[in-house]
Amino acid sequence: MGRPQAPIGTAEAILRQRCPRCHEGRIFRRRLTMYWFCPVCELRFLREPGYTTVAIELSYLFTVPILLGGTAFFALVVGLEIIWAAIAASVLFLAVSPFVFRYSRVLWVYLDQKLDPGR
Repeated sequence: MGRPQAPIGTAEAILRQRCPRCHEGRIFRRRLTMYWFCPVCELRFLREPGYTTVAIELSYLFTVPILLGGTAFFALVVGLEIIWAAIAASVLFLAVSPFVFRYSRVLWVYLDQKLDPGR
């Protein structure tokens, strides 16, 4: 028998992609597939078609700094020409895009739960 786990805080629950209500249930079933409901406390993660549109906006907020920062890094630090720096930053973004997708959705679920907790 293992020892009981201490409850985790909100920041850790976000990093671990856990439910905003119970901090235990996983938000994602598979790599890019979300649960409709929390498997532990049954909080509804997805409400209706188009619900995750705000997550697209959050994804954009992650994407721009990665592309611009990556391009600047590859151009100024590595010394690549600007076109090659932009291509390298795009490849970098493709590598991290699953994380951008997942965390934009997780943050939207947390924000939505904060704005409308009574569902």
